[in-house]
Amino acid sequence: MPPMPWGMPFGMPMPGSPYNGTPPYNGTPPYGASPPGDRRRPDRRGGRGRRTPAHPRPSKSVYQPDPNADRPEDSKPCRTLFVRNVAFEVNVDQFREEFAEFGAIKTWFDLIQRRGLLFVTYFDTRAAERAKEYMNQRKMYGRILDVHYSLPKEEDQQQHCDREKNQGTLFVLVRNATEPITDEAMRTHFSPFGEIREIRTYKDKANTRFIEYWDSRACVAAHDQLNQTPFLGGELQLKFAWDLATVSLVTDARNRSEAKAAAEARARDGTAEPAPLPEHQAI
Repeated sequence: MPPMPWGMPFGMPMPGSPYNGTPPYNGTPPYGASPPGDRRRPDRRGGRGRRTPAHPRPSKSVYQPDPNADRPEDSKPCRTLFVRNVAFEVNVDQFREEFAEFGAIKTWFDLIQRRGLLFVTYFDTRAAERAKEYMNQRKMYGRILDVHYSLPKEEDQQQHCDREKNQGTLFVLVRNATEPITDEAMRTHFSPFGEIREIRTYKDKANTRFIEYWDSRACVAAHDQLNQTPFLGGELQLKFAWDLATVSLVTDARNRSEAKAAAEARARDGTAEPAPLPEHQAI
């Protein structure tokens, strides 16, 4: 397949482009997302007598985030939106068409009829940004839509990234180059497949780069066309990598979870008042 031109305005279909078309609903939630409240039932173990906990548990969480702070995941846009407070009367097909106006949809998973929520995943981060900006706080059938970027699971991000993870980043290694490796040379070589969001180095190694596309389909196309091909007198070695926003979201969530657990442990032990989270980690 020849490199894809990017001369068309964003959002317009191109003949013969793999970017066209939206796959139908497949009945499974998007990668890295799960509806809130989807928890496993606790084990009910038998035994004699009544088990007494080592420390009395507080009646509610002692972790008190700042109610005026922005959701941390909303500061780092990703391709999946979590939409809740959807009216049960909404026509699902028409509702999906509205979201599709912002860009091609990769996956759509809804529980609107039962729980009034859905996950929608786009190929392009910019499409998700536009959808969130327009649809959030929109009133439908007497309900106000609540739209946020979906927080990825830490255990998912610990897996190897591949073409199915809907990421836009490639790890680039140039072996045995005989010419200088510059960001400009990288951009010129990789930009025909799609608009590049960012190019960054890896641990100051001159022969490596992370190249992040806005659109995950451009990332896949570049990988398939350029992997193990000549470049600057050497050879390109390409691997799929996690987007920087995905890594940052998971790290922030882990830090907040650890701070919350520590605060509750101190409260149970009565050793100290729960310490507030740092401002940049508040939710």
